[in-house]
Amino acid sequence: MEYKLFKHLKTILFTIIAVTTLTINIGAQDISGLQLPFESVATTNSASSIAWNPAGLGFDNGSGFNIAQTHFSRDLFRDTGLYFAGKGLGYSVELLGSDKSRTKQTIAAGFGGDDTFSWGFGYSWFKSADRRYRALNVRTVAFTSRPWKFLSMAGKWNSIRGTNYPEIRFVGPIPPKPQDNYRIGIGLRPFGNNITITTDLNVDKKSAGNVSTLIYGLEIWSNKGLSVNAMYDELGNYEFGLEIGFPTKSLRNSNSFDDAGEYLSSTIVLDSREHFRETNLHTKGRYLKLNLKGDIPDSPQRGYFFSRGPRTTAEWVRLIEKARGDDSVNGIILNIGRFGGGMATVSEIRNALLRFKEDGKNVIVYAEILTGKGLLLASAADMIIMNPSGYLYFTGLTASISYYKGLLDKIGVEVEYIRVGRYKSAVEPFSFDSMSYSFREELDAILDDYQNYYIDGISEGRNRSKDDIRMLQDNGPFTASEALKSELIDKIAYEDEIDEIIKKKYGLKSIVKIKARDYEKRKKLKREWSDKKKIAIIHLSGAIIPGESRGGSLLGAKTASRIIKYARKDPSIKAIILRIDSGGGTALGADIIWNELKHAKGKKPIIASFGDIAASGAYYLAMPADTILAEKTTLTGSIGIFMALPKVKELYKKLGIRQEVIKRGKHSDILSANRMWTEEEKELFQRQIDELYQDFVNKVSEGRGMTSVEVDSVGMGRLWTGEDALDIGLIDVIGGMREAEDLSLKMTGLNREDVEFVTFSASRRSKIGIGTLLKESVSNKFYTDDPLIEAIIEEIGFYGDLLTLMKEAGLMLMLPYELEIE
Repeated sequence: MEYKLFKHLKTILFTIIAVTTLTINIGAQDISGLQLPFESVATTNSASSIAWNPAGLGFDNGSGFNIAQTHFSRDLFRDTGLYFAGKGLGYSVELLGSDKSRTKQTIAAGFGGDDTFSWGFGYSWFKSADRRYRALNVRTVAFTSRPWKFLSMAGKWNSIRGTNYPEIRFVGPIPPKPQDNYRIGIGLRPFGNNITITTDLNVDKKSAGNVSTLIYGLEIWSNKGLSVNAMYDELGNYEFGLEIGFPTKSLRNSNSFDDAGEYLSSTIVLDSREHFRETNLHTKGRYLKLNLKGDIPDSPQRGYFFSRGPRTTAEWVRLIEKARGDDSVNGIILNIGRFGGGMATVSEIRNALLRFKEDGKNVIVYAEILTGKGLLLASAADMIIMNPSGYLYFTGLTASISYYKGLLDKIGVEVEYIRVGRYKSAVEPFSFDSMSYSFREELDAILDDYQNYYIDGISEGRNRSKDDIRMLQDNGPFTASEALKSELIDKIAYEDEIDEIIKKKYGLKSIVKIKARDYEKRKKLKREWSDKKKIAIIHLSGAIIPGESRGGSLLGAKTASRIIKYARKDPSIKAIILRIDSGGGTALGADIIWNELKHAKGKKPIIASFGDIAASGAYYLAMPADTILAEKTTLTGSIGIFMALPKVKELYKKLGIRQEVIKRGKHSDILSANRMWTEEEKELFQRQIDELYQDFVNKVSEGRGMTSVEVDSVGMGRLWTGEDALDIGLIDVIGGMREAEDLSLKMTGLNREDVEFVTFSASRRSKIGIGTLLKESVSNKFYTDDPLIEAIIEEIGFYGDLLTLMKEAGLMLMLPYELEIE
């Protein structure tokens, strides 16, 4: 009831303002330009900053434009102004006088490195048939400082030139020589962002002496888009105004009076900008249209020719959360096709959709082809619509590993390895003919957890029993009509029929669809003063190597450490979130990143959020984190180590190649590809990896508060799902990026509205395949390249490149096989 009353009250007030403004005509305007509603030079930061204080353009409130019209009480004419602003630049044109024969144009710019300080510059000139006006120009220099969230200070200097005509008025008669105008302002918010009190001192330099005037202002802002404004100056003039906010627009009216209470002028301003504001006035039937197709990387990627890459998991979640908090968005239309990403990726996006629905909003899914993962995601929707010729591949889960020993035997390549942990199965695809018992045991446990999550989610979403869903899984795949009959989807229709279906279901007269790219650009209207506190989100994705990150998903330890060090030393960054999606890499690279995080531990909260996989070396480097989060389906752990080298002695024989070796030192050719290790050399390497394994165990023991025996019992290279990892103490919380952000706020004692989450990517991901870049990207080599070996190994494809990485990188904390679960 209160909501409806408030909504109707705003509508009535809006109508009164519009009608009143359009029927009032008021008197003469001075040559300073159109009389906008009062704003303090200390508080302005929209397109009206062009007139009040160009330094306001330097603050982040996005592009926009204002349309303003002023009516005067005596001379019966109206002034009209257009104000355009974006990227710190502004331009305005004001049509002045009863016949609009005089115009004032202004160009302005604001430069601010952050939200605490900005410089501004402006230049104004007139056009008119009257040469007295053509002689006039105004040059402006200004600044705004907002050191704290309760204080804003600003100053502006107008240098007025060419005014030698006393007939022209500028806040009173202009003296027969140029004059300057100064203005300083202070804004205070003693009770938070909703009440702003301002005081401005305006000084006009005149031949008879300076004339100073104090101006007082008050703004009371409602978080739902309604604000009241008032102004009073020492001359007895006063002004009252009202602003009504829409999602990306606002309408403001102000009325001014003199000290005798006589009506002077009225101004109405339409303010439009990319930023959206909280408001109760919005159109019903606004739906955000999303297309979930193709790759979903965990770390930001570059697109081709300066285009943006695919949306990351975190960006998908953030976009849905943004729409969740926007009252102007009623629902989401999600078009699902074939998409990349693992089960944890599906889980994060699905949970974001479920939270979206908790606020009374609806989700509609349309699909032409749905995989099992697609159905799991779609099961979060209120309605699933499928194309009449669509297909549902709901058949269950499969884990597949390719074994290459037979191929390597045929070409004469043998992979020699040493490992710690019977579950450290990284070398199996190259050294075994088939899956070992321990590896099968590990994968069976993972698939069981995945299957339970998979069935539970679809059962809950489709409101069917788990037994029903298992039975349907065994009867798949399905055509669209079969899926409808089995109640796995709700409707069969073409995409162009979706609007009518939604209107009928929710009783809407029309549908307004918002494109994701356009919506993503819109930021929430920022009213806070001072720079927000920051929380750093550092993406660590790809194979971990020493040195710098390179294309093809190689995560350089030096690159990652530099970013972590910056986040540690920047005083505005209050916490660090590590977003990890990696199967590990070199022991050296992981340890370098671990060391840098160790320096940050205790200085700022560190939260690790695991994506689809954070295993082996990627788990190792997360040990300094205060809290570790993972989805139930995240793959993690794999506490183990191995070393493997390809041997090509038999290949050389087949090719008729004979290699002669002259050496100094018993083990100088220990890394040779042309001979097998001796028993003594195997023992030497075994001692080394045993030592490194114990170091791994000790770091996990310290980071997780477990004994070495406890770590070893869940280690031995075994991979765990997030759900099992929680039970055995390898992680702390089930959750994704949203939960990690919430935890960082709790640990820092900050509110979400007072914080900016800033993203850093330590990975230089590209759309070029790892198969061609992996070998080229590793520069820290242990021995000389052999072009012939590399040419042959490249023919093997992906696994051949991984063999090359093992050859060049030495001791590994990694899962170099591709585990495909669909």
